[in-house]
Amino acid sequence: HRPRERRRQDGVVDIRHDPDKSSSGISLDKYFSAIAHPAEYNYWIDFKNLTVENGPCAAACLDSIATVYNIKNQLIVESFMPDPLRFFKQLGFKICFWVPYDNFNPDADGVANYIRNCDKLYQFDALSGPHYIYPFLNKYFRKHNLHIWTNGLITEEDKKIIRELAEKPNIKVILVDYKENFLRE
Repeated sequence: HRPRERRRQDGVVDIRHDPDKSSSGISLDKYFSAIAHPAEYNYWIDFKNLTVENGPCAAACLDSIATVYNIKNQLIVESFMPDPLRFFKQLGFKICFWVPYDNFNPDADGVANYIRNCDKLYQFDALSGPHYIYPFLNKYFRKHNLHIWTNGLITEEDKKIIRELAEKPNIKVILVDYKENFLRE
């Protein structure tokens, strides 16, 4: 499961993909309450609007929800803003840095150095990005856990690409746009 969240002004963690879109009407608490046994699953929480200002409150709120459902060990918190991830790390959450892949050209070495410096400060548990940056991630971060998404790979032929990615030892999670889990076939 990869719920994406936005913290509303009223203290409710609201699930939605785009921060500028209207509320889905589903809170993160309501999402977890609808799952029969939430501790049987793992969750990748993608904070689209995480900042240093809202980070402490968001981390405390998620900590409270995770405690209610006993799922803290099943959660990884992701953001493209590395600094506020520290608030989650301090509370014992696993954290994932969403690699700024739009900034690769022309300075991949500079981006890699930026990520390394952030990693020294925050000790990321994983790095994430779209499937097409795997060569970059593997070149510079071969020993890191990687979480990859495969948006746009939707055909039967694309399954071969996803299967090849699944064989990479450093890729721990792959998000796909298929209803069935063809990797377990």
